[in-house]
Amino acid sequence: MNKLTNEPTDIDPPFGVRLRFWTTKGLRTANQTVVFQVDGHAVTLNSPDGKPLQNGGWYCLMATGFRNREEAQAFGNDLNTALQIASIRRMLGVDVGSGQATSSLGKVLHDRLAERGMFVRPNVHGLDVFEDRLGTEWLNDSSEGFVSTDATGMLDDIAMLARNVGDQESPKFDAVRLLNEALVAVEATTKLTLAIAAVEMLVPREKWTSTQKKLIKQISRMLESDTTVSDEERQELTDAVERMYKPSVLRGLRHLLEQQGLSDLWSRWSDLYNDRSRILHGLSYATPMDRQRMVAPTVLLSARIVLTALNAYVPGAAADLDTILLLPKVYVKFDADS
Repeated sequence: MNKLTNEPTDIDPPFGVRLRFWTTKGLRTANQTVVFQVDGHAVTLNSPDGKPLQNGGWYCLMATGFRNREEAQAFGNDLNTALQIASIRRMLGVDVGSGQATSSLGKVLHDRLAERGMFVRPNVHGLDVFEDRLGTEWLNDSSEGFVSTDATGMLDDIAMLARNVGDQESPKFDAVRLLNEALVAVEATTKLTLAIAAVEMLVPREKWTSTQKKLIKQISRMLESDTTVSDEERQELTDAVERMYKPSVLRGLRHLLEQQGLSDLWSRWSDLYNDRSRILHGLSYATPMDRQRMVAPTVLLSARIVLTALNAYVPGAAADLDTILLLPKVYVKFDADS
């Protein structure tokens, strides 16, 4: 299509990508639009409702000039992944959706507008690959939000990470998704649950050593022949020993930190993990203020662990964490009696 006359041409129109996402926070800039470079393409960040970027809410990342749909899709996928990783590095929290439209026009109206040179796209929550034709517009929503994170650092991260993502999604990436869900969640309990679950997803399947297995079997045989307890009590103990055949998640978490060179975080992590477990399993009551106080150290620790593990698959994911993710020096354990 000729962009000046809207007449068909023999050359297919170039393609573009639009990544629409939601965040509860904003970027520290009064600008409505920021343009930055990602792997040779100019990417525009804007607020689709025309508000300053510091207001938060809905944002769009857009780039054009791709030769075909496949090239645009690959770039969009890398951009999507980079955005989610950068979000964790900068404690922003993004919801990139699943590529579903939140608003759209009926086909009859869509076709009539197209006849007039107006190509109205559905407002996709997530990645939309489109033909870059004159007259292309998107249905829009309005939103409010709050200032939060540094715009320059966030966009620099996206540009750097997009180049390093690779063709295949990292096997660790579900942890990134969970941690972003934790960052955009409202309730403290939800944040704690999702942030710790993100780290638990990284734990490899643990196995006991052959010596440990032999000892567990000896305990089982001893219980079978013991007559000092009732049959019901013996069965309860036997069931408990059977559960020992699967090493605890906490043991796996400790090994994970050792493998990632993060053993110095173990003490704080185990304190937080145990406090979270006591609260969620009904062993202790924590006030809303108690739970809220646990959120920041939990999310920050989880982010350091997830990004460090991800760095082997996406180089740069863990770059400069000592300066951009500052951990609290002391974590005061939750005490239900205090």
